[in-house]
Amino acid sequence: MAHLKTPHRVLHTLLLVTVLAAGAAVPVAAQGWTPVAPGVDYQQFRGAGPSRVFVVRMDRSQPNLTLETAIAQRQLEDGKATVSEMVGVYDQSLTAWEPAWGARMDVIAAINGSFHDIETGVPQSGMVSGGWYIRRFDDLGGGSGFAWRLDRSAMIGSCVRHPPDGQLLTVIETNASHRLAKINGRPAGNELAVFTHHYGRRMPAAGNLSVMVQMDQPLTILEYPEMATGTVVEVAAGSEGRTIPFDQAIVTGRGSAASWLRDNVEVGDRVGFSMRIDHYQSDCQAWRGVTWAETYASLSGSFEFLMDGEIRSFDDLGATVRNPRTAICFNDDYLYFVVVDGRNPGMSEGMTIEELGAFCRDDLGANWGINQDGGGSSALWVDGDIVNNPSDGHERPVANALMLVAVEPIVRSTRFSPGAQIETTGPVDLSVGPGQNFQTPQDVGAGEVGTVLADPHGLDGVLATGSYWWKIGFQGRVGWVAEQDLELVGGESAAGAKPPQAELDDVKNLLASQLWLQARAVHLRQILLGGW
Repeated sequence: MAHLKTPHRVLHTLLLVTVLAAGAAVPVAAQGWTPVAPGVDYQQFRGAGPSRVFVVRMDRSQPNLTLETAIAQRQLEDGKATVSEMVGVYDQSLTAWEPAWGARMDVIAAINGSFHDIETGVPQSGMVSGGWYIRRFDDLGGGSGFAWRLDRSAMIGSCVRHPPDGQLLTVIETNASHRLAKINGRPAGNELAVFTHHYGRRMPAAGNLSVMVQMDQPLTILEYPEMATGTVVEVAAGSEGRTIPFDQAIVTGRGSAASWLRDNVEVGDRVGFSMRIDHYQSDCQAWRGVTWAETYASLSGSFEFLMDGEIRSFDDLGATVRNPRTAICFNDDYLYFVVVDGRNPGMSEGMTIEELGAFCRDDLGANWGINQDGGGSSALWVDGDIVNNPSDGHERPVANALMLVAVEPIVRSTRFSPGAQIETTGPVDLSVGPGQNFQTPQDVGAGEVGTVLADPHGLDGVLATGSYWWKIGFQGRVGWVAEQDLELVGGESAAGAKPPQAELDDVKNLLASQLWLQARAVHLRQILLGGW
């Protein structure tokens, strides 16, 4: 969605447009870092080969900046989308970084993410999104991926394993527990699995008994006795066709696991999820003393090319041939999104993995780096546009993306209140969460009457993806509806209500920005006329 640019980000756009309009040829090396947002800078490099490299860096000391992952088509099981399309869906969506839900993400930059099945778009290996562990990393399968944690620490994963005794569903009052065999995967035999809204529009026929849990927080990686907790709100037979709200999880079991659920879990119980990931060196034997606990965003990758300042070499053909590349690298001060153009002889031929490691270490000063999906998938989105030149000649649809975002404070509407009777002004989609980034597995016709429900996280009327959202119950169907699609029953309106302060502030900010732009344009013309 289009959103109000902050002055420093407009400055980047104005400088670029003004210089191009003036016909000035500015050497890439002379441009230096260009501010995009507070704590975020962009620069283009020319490397040997030749190669053109596009880099965004994030100042890790900026407390309102974080990372988030995006999922193509809002579901893990089937679908691909371009980085630009994913940004369009996730910009201004809710985040749990605070750690409570309610704040919004202003997407500043994004890159393509994991290697994936080219037919279905299912990402290879694991993924963490917004604090939810939604797809497990492969056990003892080599590299896991990049991880960004709630304490703002970053790491490059090597070989991992999920020990069976570390994956638990626990009934807190009785301390009864059972192993969780899968996340967003169908249980087999006597297994227990947990599903989240990231799986897809509706659950498959996965188990004989299902337990719905209202989560207090996302399904975060936490090692027992720490747990991601919630309250059981429903126990039902089967799972097929069920929808999962954005703040809930469904535990489903088969065989003896279903019997355990039936004997140990009932509505009102407090339960907790614990997940442990053992971490080894790349040889999958030597122990590596790091933890995955409280990982907030993570994508699988390949070729951990830079480890503690050491450039690693690989014999794999995918590493030794120059290709377009996407990478994440970092040091204690900065985190970098790096995209290298390739397959354009004489202009930009790409990099080998070893050359990529040398660039990240020697030109950027990074100590750690990992390769993501490359080739025609490589794309860097910055403040509204793809800045590199994808080798296909256009953006390629991919499975997921990693986004650099600024966290904006929660804003709510006061138009309605819990208990109010409302009706739809036209046909609407009933979303599993407040925002356009969530699935809409149900629809509601025009003129249907419903009740505004109180949200347990205080998100009544929350602003997300350009609209205020309300949790509504329609005769057994519950979901989120945008405020503009609702009115009070009886034709009453909230026209007499005072507009939310945020709307007034938006108008003030827009006017201030327009005045700033006018003044800045005059100043830039003066600079250019002065021989800048």
